[in-house]
Formats: sequence, structure tokens, C-alpha cells
Amino acid sequence: MAVLSLALPTSLARRDATGLPLLAGLDVPRGGVVELAAPNGLARTTQLALSACATAQRLSRAISHDGDSRWCGWVDARGTLYAPAVAEAGVELSRLLVVRPEPEELAKVAVRMATSRLFSVLVVDRVGVPGASLPATKTRWDIAVRKLALACESSDTTVLLLSDDTVAQREALPVAMRLELTRPDHAQMQLRVVKDRRGVTSGARMISLVKRVHPSTHGTHPGVKRASP
Repeated sequence: MAVLSLALPTSLARRDATGLPLLAGLDVPRGGVVELAAPNGLARTTQLALSACATAQRLSRAISHDGDSRWCGWVDARGTLYAPAVAEAGVELSRLLVVRPEPEELAKVAVRMATSRLFSVLVVDRVGVPGASLPATKTRWDIAVRKLALACESSDTTVLLLSDDTVAQREALPVAMRLELTRPDHAQMQLRVVKDRRGVTSGARMISLVKRVHPSTHGTHPGVKRASP
């Protein structure tokens, strides 16, 4: 574990399987809780989390003696994680543990999983399907986040907490980093660091959601095949 912790970089910044530079240039901390907040229905937090899982697995597999990657975990209380989309994002399904507790057990199960320290990335989804949130519970997420932080402290586990931005702003949880996502138009996504445990924040970063067209298909709409002569 110590060797792996030293070998893996502290940043999860990589391009995901779609080629979008989602976390590029961000020093996403290990051994802490990172909140990804977006308007309910944007659904980009899931893509970011999948990108982080795929990257962590790829990096750990590269330095593994037996060629196996580290495990990632996903706490999915609504049962909405779609396996084909997970595989398309480059996540190794055989090394992804998905747990689907009742909503009121979400925080408790997440803390237990973080305490195991078996996971390179542990995703805790508080949002569920786009446009809907989990039922109201008596969960004290400020306490839960502190427990999650203690559980993964001094480890190489990163906990990604997926939240609705309205709820995130109201709660102001004691996370190590908070990233806010918005989508000003159909072709771009805006990402901003609004909290960092080192006191560092950033201006808005615009990320293009339009894939580049390969030169060989110049003049052809992406995703549309050329007609046969």
C-alpha cells in the first residue's frame, strides 16, 4: 500500500475515454473528500467521477506486478449507474464495487467503505438520476464528511461526493475541495474550484463538449458516416 501511495500521483487529472479534458490541470487530492456539485439534471458529475475511476485504475494497473488494477467503489442509493456507460468511460467493471443501500443508509455505508481503504476512488452519489434527488433524510452530512475524511486520511483513497449545487451551497460541507459545474450553453461546460483546503480557488474554466473532427472526416458532422459512392 505504501509503495502504491508513493507511486501514484496526487492528481487525478487526465483525459477521460471521450477525450474531454475534464480534470486536466487540477490537483485533485488523495486522502480526502472532494465534492462535485452541479445543477440537478446536468449529469456531468457522473462523467467526471467515471473519468477519475478509469484514470486511477489505469495508473495502478501500469505499476502492478500482476497487471491488476486497484478497486474503485460507487455508492449508488438510487440504482441508476448504467453499466454500458461505465464501460464506455474506460472503467474496468470487474474492479468496480457498486453498493446500493437505502437512502437513509447512504452515509453510513460510504463511511464503512472508506474505512476499508480498499478503494483508490470511492464515489458517493447523493443526486441519482438527472432531474431528481434522493429523498430527504435525517443524515447529518457535515458529520458524515468528517467521518469520511478521517477514514481516508493518510491513505491514497479519494472520496468523490456528488451533490446538487443548491444543496452544496446551503450545506457548505467540510470537504478538502469543492468543484462547481455549470453549462452556459450546449457546447461548453464551466468548471470552477470554489474551495480548496490550501485556500486556493480558481476562476471559471470553460471546457468544450464538442469533439474535434478528424482531418480525414473534414466537412462531415461528427458521428455521421460518409455515404458510400
